[in-house]
Parts: sequence; C-alpha cells; structure tokens
Amino acid sequence: MTTSFKSSVLKMLLPLGLIFLSVSAFSAPVKKKSVDALPTYKILETASKKYRKAKLVQMKVERHIKSELTGKNLTYSGEISLSQGLFRMETSEPEKSLVIFDGKILWNETQPSPDFPGPVQVTKSKISSGAQQQVLFATLLSRDPVEKHFKILKEEKKENVSVFEAEPLTKELNISSLTITVNAKDNVITELSYVDDVSNVTVMKFSKIIFKTKKPAKLFQYKAPKGAQVTEI
Repeated sequence: MTTSFKSSVLKMLLPLGLIFLSVSAFSAPVKKKSVDALPTYKILETASKKYRKAKLVQMKVERHIKSELTGKNLTYSGEISLSQGLFRMETSEPEKSLVIFDGKILWNETQPSPDFPGPVQVTKSKISSGAQQQVLFATLLSRDPVEKHFKILKEEKKENVSVFEAEPLTKELNISSLTITVNAKDNVITELSYVDDVSNVTVMKFSKIIFKTKKPAKLFQYKAPKGAQVTEI
C-alpha cells in the first residue's frame, strides 16, 4: 500500500479524531454554577465532562466540506454514537459508510456505488499505544487536556453560545485552525469546524444530542460482511 493512500485514509478519519478530542479533553472537577457565572473556558470544560461521564451519547451529524482546489461543496449526513472512548459513525447520505472504533481496531466500511458495483470496501487499522508516528490516531484516542494539542486564540460568548477558536501546537495534525461551538445552556457541543493543511474547510453540525445511561452490547462491535475486500493499514 502506498504512503499517499495511507495519508488519504488518515485525513478522511480526521473529523472523528477531532470529535473525540473535543469531548474528552478535560479532567478537572467543575463546581456547578449558573451559565452567566461560568468563565468561557469553564463552559467548554463542563460540556466535555458531560460527554465523558455519559455511558452513551448519540447525535445526528451534518458534515460540510468545501474543497479549496475545486471550489466544490460536499454535504454528508448521518449519526454518531460515543461511549467513553468508543465511537460509531454511520453516514447515510449521499452514500452509505460506517466507521467504528471498538477499543482496539478502527474499522471503515464503504458501500459500493450503484454506478460502480463491486465488493464492500473495509479498511482495518490496529491502534497501538506505541505507534506515536500515527499522530492522528494518537489524537483520536487522546484523553489529554485540549491545551496540550491546541492553543485557544479567541473565545466569544453570545447569550448561551460560546465559540472557541484554536490552533494546533504542532503541524502533525494536518490542520491550521479549529473552532468548537458550545451551547452553554445545555452543555453540548453543537458545531466543530477546521481548516486543513491544504485550506479545505470542514464544518460538522450536531443535533438531536441524547445522553443515555446504557449502551447496547454490540453497538461498537464490528465484523466485516461476507465477500468484503479488507485492507489493513
């Protein structure tokens, strides 16, 4: 497998890594205060803690990508499930795909296009704690404070919405800027956007966010369908 192909697959998975990072960034305890009394930084901390403590978080997602090279805008929609380090993302439009991290393996399943029939394509990536060269995967699974990877440049608050603008501390994440939007009233992350190293803009909008006390046993398990073409990277 070529280095360029591996790089393309890793960049495709970047949004998931950023989602995980944004909802699992902080560990310090937070005292309950009114929304107006909370400092802006505490609003992000409080929301992050809420995601970490939940047994299961499920939400709708719309991902908008603007290509700097072609000028085209692409929109993908689907659902995301998170559970204390595990995640699952099912894309339904414009094409079906599935991404699952089961705690050890990152699976990416893509259904064949009606115009180009063929086997289901599955990418399998084994996550190793010693694979520090895979910075994207390390970020994906990170439980470090967000400031270890990002520097917050600007914090804006309008009514119950706080917007955090940040930049990575290193170039290894292949992005130049990151923005996280938090609804401080409900303590939920409603939007996450970033600009990558070739100036493509990705915006992920989250809605119908539900926090649950239980998770289905098989939700984060995966088995490649019969006849699928499985590629390991």
